[in-house]
Amino acid sequence: MTERNLKARIQKGVFVLDGAMGTQLIARGVEAGRCNDWLNVELPNMVLDVHKAYIDAGSDAIIT
Repeated sequence: MTERNLKARIQKGVFVLDGAMGTQLIARGVEAGRCNDWLNVELPNMVLDVHKAYIDAGSDAIIT
């Protein structure tokens, strides 16, 4: 999404971002206190599954 498209989308109304990544990873069995950034390398499918769940729940955008 370009900056222009993002600005246009936000101006339309409510824009929902994703939620707590760490909480969702812990719920999936990741040990609390681990470096979530490194999980993008170690467990990319789990990180992707969390993002997909937020999109399925109605998020307009995800951040990682």
